[in-house]
Amino acid sequence: MRIHKKLVVRSIALATLGLALSPAFIGRRASASMVTECQSMINELHVETETVVIGKNEDRNRTMLLSRLENASDSLGRGKLCDAIGKLEGYRDRVGALADAGTLNTDLTVGVTGQELMNGASRTIVCIEFFATQSGETCTPSSQ
Repeated sequence: MRIHKKLVVRSIALATLGLALSPAFIGRRASASMVTECQSMINELHVETETVVIGKNEDRNRTMLLSRLENASDSLGRGKLCDAIGKLEGYRDRVGALADAGTLNTDLTVGVTGQELMNGASRTIVCIEFFATQSGETCTPSSQ
């Protein structure tokens, strides 16, 4: 009888623990889904950056922009949300500087424009900021 009581107590304790932890697992699945969505946005930016027409120093500028996106993707994948945001802010700022210098395409009929890349980066930053807020993180704006 004594063994039976211990078994019942353990079963109740495990069931209680399982119920207590289930919201955490549900939250993690939702968070993973959000990260996947933000990661997809970075991937889309990567494809657009590969195709954007760049006038001056094309190889150097494209490589630098793609590198920033890859770094942001790596940071996001490791859960370093604020770092990923910083990398994307740096990407967006560099795209803006190249666009202002007339180095990136501005004609929608030609293809992806610098403005579209900046808008995509801003949307991706908002995605990650939302995820960070849901995770309880506060990121301070800082361009890299």
